Amino acid sequence: MGVQIFCNEKLIFEDNGKWLHPLFKVDTFLKTELSTKKTPFQVEDLFLKDTVIGKAAALMIIHMGFRKCHGNLMSRLAKNTFEDFGVESTSDELIEAIECRTEVLLANINSPAEAWRMLKERADKAVKNSG
Repeated sequence: MGVQIFCNEKLIFEDNGKWLHPLFKVDTFLKTELSTKKTPFQVEDLFLKDTVIGKAAALMIIHMGFRKCHGNLMSRLAKNTFEDFGVESTSDELIEAIECRTEVLLANINSPAEAWRMLKERADKAVKNSG
């Protein structure tokens, strides 16, 4: 499934990439759509679904301004982060932690902006090193 964005139950974006790359694509999509002013929605009105949501994804989702989301699999750190920021979240399965270095890296970071900056640097470095 990957990441999906819905507006009034209509699918408006989907990406099946790996790691957190689809969320960076969501950000680009939102900036493009909202800057053209052709769309009748605000980010707060959208619903995001993702296959796996750990704390890193949670902080990114909050940073982009989403207020509602669902994860097939969600870590307790992500759930607590959503609760701390007043974001409505649901999951099919709630687990203690995602076994991922990114979850550990952000365990003590609670700023969506700081997390975004760190993750963007890692993503940019990964793209640069792969090409």
